[in-house]
Amino acid sequence: MAPRGKQNLKRQEQELMANAQHVEAKRRYEQLVKEERQSLDTRLAERERKIQEDMEAALQRERAALEAEKEKALRDHEEEFQRREKEFLSQIESEKKQLESRAKEVLTLTEKEKADMQKRALICKKLEETKLKRHEKELAEVRKAEEQKIKEAMKDQRDQLKRETHVKLQLERKRFENKLEVKEKHLLARKEAELEQVRRDQEEEVSYMRKKTEQRKAQMKQQIHNQLQEEFEFEREKMAREYEREMCDPSWVLVDSVAGVLVE
Repeated sequence: MAPRGKQNLKRQEQELMANAQHVEAKRRYEQLVKEERQSLDTRLAERERKIQEDMEAALQRERAALEAEKEKALRDHEEEFQRREKEFLSQIESEKKQLESRAKEVLTLTEKEKADMQKRALICKKLEETKLKRHEKELAEVRKAEEQKIKEAMKDQRDQLKRETHVKLQLERKRFENKLEVKEKHLLARKEAELEQVRRDQEEEVSYMRKKTEQRKAQMKQQIHNQLQEEFEFEREKMAREYEREMCDPSWVLVDSVAGVLVE
């Protein structure tokens, strides 16, 4: 192959190698960016899942606390109701004993007085029964009102917790998005710096290959020159030997020493 063809082939190989290195560097960068983005998406999903779990756990704890408060309020209300009921029953029992005592006294009275006392006792009993029913109704209304207050308080606390949790979640999301944006900027700057470094390295490598190519061209040029010089010296010596051999051949006779013509 001619020297020029070898040089063109060598230059094409170098260009192909440089292009392959550039493509490989670009592929590595794109793969790194893809992996980093996937890692960021994974961490973001994990963070959102953790925030959601924390919010659900907080809601569960608040729900348990509200249920405990509700149970306590119901127990307190039940205890108060039972206490009042016992007091009322005790009062009824006391009044019943008084009525029985008075009834015993009535037995000693005349039939008419006894009948009057029985009527009054019956009236008192009906009045007490009416009073008892009214009191039970009032207690039921009080209990219902207390339960309604507890439900409203629980609803207000639940709504307040939801609002606070929503605000906290938004703030947390905003902080995380800001951190993510800063990190993406840092990553982009780092990747740009790495690309710039790769570009400088490639330029340095191309410059080095260009210098090596120039050196190789100079060496090949010198080799060709030396080879041509050797061939020229060889041909010149060969011609000189042939000339000497012809001059020594006895079949040649010098007929004119002035003209220098040899004839056979």
